[in-house]
Amino acid sequence: MNFDVLEQNFGAISFSVGTGGGGDFFLSSNLQAANFLGTGRTIGVGVNRSRFIKG
Repeated sequence: MNFDVLEQNFGAISFSVGTGGGGDFFLSSNLQAANFLGTGRTIGVGVNRSRFIKG
């Protein structure tokens, strides 16, 4: 018996940081996992944080 095994990417990770004038800023982080726990499903989690100062 022969088996062919194909490896795939686990998923993706991203991280972003930005700023604007007057002390405004944002942070963003995302994680996506393909074939989560062998179920064939994709799961993703994201966190975003921003702060804007009114002048």
